[in-house]
Amino acid sequence: MTQLRVTALMEDGQTVQVTAITAFQHQDPWTTLEPGQGGSEDEIRKGLAEKLRAYLEEHVGRALVLRGPDSVIVCPPGQIPYFRVR
Repeated sequence: MTQLRVTALMEDGQTVQVTAITAFQHQDPWTTLEPGQGGSEDEIRKGLAEKLRAYLEEHVGRALVLRGPDSVIVCPPGQIPYFRVR
């Protein structure tokens, strides 16, 4: 299994690992951001990045909740962090 993960660079400079994301309104279900099985590491990375990009595009202008292994962080609409898949 690959060791890829999604990290978010927060406004305060803190970097946190993100395993799932959800939009804050309407009780949206959690979308898991963990690497899938199969394919090359590059294919898995691209698939995970595309999944995140599509989710952010669909929920633009909404607050997001990021869940990591040790934390849950609420991001107001104007403070969505930069994400990295690596």
